Amino acid sequence: MLSNGFMKYLQNHIRILNFLKCFPYEFDPQTERIVVTGNTFKRKFSIIIHSLEFVYLFFSFNVLYKVWSNACIGMAAEGGMIVIVILLMMLWSVDVKPNLQAISVVNSSLKFEEKFGDINYKKSRTDLLLEFFMVLTAIVDMATSLINLTRAIVDHCAPPFLGSYFLACPLCTGPNPATNPITWIPMLVADFYFIVCIMHKGFFYPVHIVFATTGRMVDYVEIIEKR
Repeated sequence: MLSNGFMKYLQNHIRILNFLKCFPYEFDPQTERIVVTGNTFKRKFSIIIHSLEFVYLFFSFNVLYKVWSNACIGMAAEGGMIVIVILLMMLWSVDVKPNLQAISVVNSSLKFEEKFGDINYKKSRTDLLLEFFMVLTAIVDMATSLINLTRAIVDHCAPPFLGSYFLACPLCTGPNPATNPITWIPMLVADFYFIVCIMHKGFFYPVHIVFATTGRMVDYVEIIEKR
């Protein structure tokens, strides 16, 4: 099929988001379409997670404001870059209320696949680029999350992570306070979880709606012209 690579990545991406319980959609294998999940608990839980992401962003901005107010330029620059990425990914991510208009764009591409599914074409240009983008996105997602987790482990007062908000950290420089694993480990898990969720949801829009779907439309037009 023309969009085997697209379908494979789309299914895997939704599978990851469903595992994280932060996505209100699922892939219907019968219709081969993305639909709003019929599971009420899953749908409501994804709304809760999305709301908590805004709380997480509030904590991050609060830490950033505190270090900036105390003229901690280095810490403010470090935390500011991370907050900008988090904010950008959240702006790209799917809204609390299922954005059916955005998802319908992806479903339109899947509908086109049915029209061209019985024709044996070589792998399209978009498939090749998408496979490269698949690998790059997966690396960026996990590398960003692991780097941030490592940063929080090495320095549990590093902005803008939860440790810098909840622990009695020095304003700019100085020894970090002692930590209790019972409270510190859950903060690390929360940091890692929210960043992974935000990154994966954020990449869903530019990968599947902007890049893959529009690119595939161009491929289909080129195929029609050659017929």
